Amino acid sequence: MSYTGQIEQINYNPISEYNNFLKGQIPQNSRNIDDFTKMLDDEIAKQEKPKDENGNILKSIGDAFSNGLKSVNQDKIAAERLQLDFAMGKDVSAHDMMIAAEKANLSMQMALQIRNRLQSAYREITNMAL
Repeated sequence: MSYTGQIEQINYNPISEYNNFLKGQIPQNSRNIDDFTKMLDDEIAKQEKPKDENGNILKSIGDAFSNGLKSVNQDKIAAERLQLDFAMGKDVSAHDMMIAAEKANLSMQMALQIRNRLQSAYREITNMAL
């Protein structure tokens, strides 16, 4: 790998210049210090403002439920599509159709059990004495 350019332009120790600036040995308008400060300001501007922790938790819980329900729906649609294709005589194996139907059934049962557990937990929390 060959290097093109002037080696004198490379700053091998930018931290020493910043430290010297902090000690008051370099004038404030130094080019490297300005570049460093600009990069620091750019990175700070890119950072997201911290959100409320409860909002993040509730959002992630909501996203998990949404993704779970979408997955259950996709399993159901895939099973129905395979059953329709099988009934129309298309090239679909009976095994694949039955596996898809059972997968959709198990997904629905699991979603119902999660819902039941959440309802039970909600009832228990609301009945707690403060």
